[in-house]
Amino acid sequence: MGEKKQKFDGYASHYDQWFMENDNLFASELLLFKKALGDITGKKLLSVGCGSGLFESYIDHSNIEGIEPSVDMGAIAEKRGLKILKYGLIEDVDLPEQAYDIIYFNGSSSYMEDLKPVMEKSLRALKDGGKLIFIDVPKESAFGFMYMLGTCAQTYDTKFLDGVMPACPYPLALAASGVWHSTEEKIGLLKELGIRKFEFYQTLTKNPMYTNEEPEEVSEGYKSGGYVAIVAHKEEDRHMKLSERLYDAANVRWQQAAAQPFVAEMADGTLSSDRFRFYMKQDYFYLQEYIEILNIIRSHAETDEVRGFIDITIQVTKDELEHVHTPNMKEIGITPEEIANSGLTEAGKAYLAYLRKVSDAPAIFGMTALLQCCWLYAYIARGWLDKSAESIAASPYRSWFEAYTSPDYTAAKDAWIDLVDRMSADASEEDLAKLVEIFTTCAGHENHFWEAAYACH
Repeated sequence: MGEKKQKFDGYASHYDQWFMENDNLFASELLLFKKALGDITGKKLLSVGCGSGLFESYIDHSNIEGIEPSVDMGAIAEKRGLKILKYGLIEDVDLPEQAYDIIYFNGSSSYMEDLKPVMEKSLRALKDGGKLIFIDVPKESAFGFMYMLGTCAQTYDTKFLDGVMPACPYPLALAASGVWHSTEEKIGLLKELGIRKFEFYQTLTKNPMYTNEEPEEVSEGYKSGGYVAIVAHKEEDRHMKLSERLYDAANVRWQQAAAQPFVAEMADGTLSSDRFRFYMKQDYFYLQEYIEILNIIRSHAETDEVRGFIDITIQVTKDELEHVHTPNMKEIGITPEEIANSGLTEAGKAYLAYLRKVSDAPAIFGMTALLQCCWLYAYIARGWLDKSAESIAASPYRSWFEAYTSPDYTAAKDAWIDLVDRMSADASEEDLAKLVEIFTTCAGHENHFWEAAYACH
């Protein structure tokens, strides 16, 4: 831990010198820095990993506080008039809640292993309506690849970088100590934490060897820049429905699920019958335990409304198993003996173990976990029908898509969403974040479930 807190110790002068030698690159990054911050008049700011305070020295920093792990860097920042709130890692610093208008990480998030707890802490310290900003080199950018390749080779002097390096590259000792994150990774984590409103800005869109030729204007977006700003807005309305948070947070994983080869081949009719048979058996085992998990949730339910909803859901699931699923398995040749000699995949076991774990708690946790499966199937089926209705109509698996877009299924799914929103209406921010985490974790398990079904032979 001591080494992490002093990554830049001994390199403070190198850091500033590099920017001075790359003056046009610095001018481009400074423009991005100012654009991301916006108007800071009368606002209180926190710079996490403020470094030497170089960027801050070009703006009014009278209301900016800094957190800095490196004593060497922080000492320079203090000489420039920046107030150092604490020397150390943000993970180890207690921040007051609702204290800052803007919290920003200018280049520092690339030296942090686990961003999610850092984001959570920052959002708690941010006022409603405030901005959480990450400005950094994306892992997927040309700069990111250059730094990672140099780190792997332990030198920039390698044939793989010959002739393409900038005249004065960033010190390898600093690049090699980075933990590079992609822009999509950071966006996904922020969405999991309930962020819905973003702005994106970028600069250094040329290849690295050309970025110091002249200052570059800032442009919107994040897919081309070597230096990118993510501006996440903490909304003033803290009464956003839980379902809205869940949908936003799980959307990336749901898109991945909808694109699974198993689903795509069901839609175009090319899925092998063996894979579908395997899936049907796995789904059968899942639904049996699903009923048991619903009973666990029911034991924690506090209202007749929730208990009544669960009772109906249990009965519908039992009817589906008896009158739909079992006859369908028989129709495709799955015998009782085959079922008896089969079992869940490791992916299925892990998923159900997680569902059992989170359901043995207040009912809202289990109801949120199981809602994910119900909602995801409707999402997948509707998405494919909307774009490939003609091919699905000719697919032997057409009934699967029709079942999960039927009026009855849609009404049941919508009723479940409404119930979860009512159950969570007075939940704390801490519990809401936990519910989002549970939902997205379940979405990840669903992807593993599909993958296991496709890999059955």
